[in-house]
Amino acid sequence: MNGKLIFNDNDFTVILNVNKDLFDFEKVREFAQKENLFEKFEMHLTIVGRKIGEEIQLNFSNFWGEIKNIIKNMDWDFLIEKSFYFITKKYEEYGGEIRKSIIQIVKFPCLKEFYKKLNGLLSINFEVPFSHVTLFSTSTNLEKKFRGIGIYSSEQFKNLKPELIK
Repeated sequence: MNGKLIFNDNDFTVILNVNKDLFDFEKVREFAQKENLFEKFEMHLTIVGRKIGEEIQLNFSNFWGEIKNIIKNMDWDFLIEKSFYFITKKYEEYGGEIRKSIIQIVKFPCLKEFYKKLNGLLSINFEVPFSHVTLFSTSTNLEKKFRGIGIYSSEQFKNLKPELIK
């Protein structure tokens, strides 16, 4: 495994912390500086994000132990793609906050297998999250400048109108 699993029992989320040295920040640093973005200190891949974690907490909390065991028994290796994207999202629910990020796409094969098991266990149909790592970010709310943008599906990624960075 290329990282360390982190389970948050308070909000029913799971991330895979990964080594920052695996990513090439220098390829996009100049672009990040032009956009006034901040380099992220912590790197992770999301396995169970906030939105799905909330659903599990509200309706399926009795399955949390079983979900954690499924995750612990899977191989969470990943491959880093060479493509970088600049994305922007406005959060009306946070007073019109605007977040900007540079992300790198990651192939995370086990994620699809996990969601198949999770959906079968809970008799639900969660979408497989869009695998990426946030390298640089900012926000109009400076307290959230390192927060990044949650991307819950390939369709949502496309709707963000990502700009390929060359």
